[in-house]
Amino acid sequence: MLACLLACGIDPKKSIIFRQSDVREHSELAWLLSPFALFNQLRLMTQFKDKSKKSGTACSAALFGYPVLQAADILLYRTTHVPVGHDQLQHIELAREIAVSFNNSYVNYSPGPVFVLPQAMLAAGLPRVMSLRDATNKMSKSDPAVCGNIMSIMYVSFSCTGPRANQLA
Repeated sequence: MLACLLACGIDPKKSIIFRQSDVREHSELAWLLSPFALFNQLRLMTQFKDKSKKSGTACSAALFGYPVLQAADILLYRTTHVPVGHDQLQHIELAREIAVSFNNSYVNYSPGPVFVLPQAMLAAGLPRVMSLRDATNKMSKSDPAVCGNIMSIMYVSFSCTGPRANQLA
């Protein structure tokens, strides 16, 4: 993943790159924010709706609660602007709603808002990255097909000579 970020032009002299799992405050804040995320908000998140339709009732609680972790990732650093695609707008909106709810709950205990309300930064004209296997679907981290899975593509040789070449079709 680091190689991909560097290849995209992220300058390590101007940016701090770290593994989220190395910073325990991400998961701790997600836990503290979870009471401010309503069940109805989370069940309407596109990723959860799509996966639950595909698998019936076999969706994990981790998938259900993941948007709260994303909100914690944003709010922890008092982020004002978040570069996202159109498919991620609902996550920014959820982060904003959680921040407003938290701030309103603790307005009497803090000299000002605890959390900044993040704004989405949409890059005009950027298309979604579509699956190489089915161009009608967005590329995903969880697609079992190698050509539909963004994480696998980083490791697959397109010369079709690698050990996973038979999985490309």
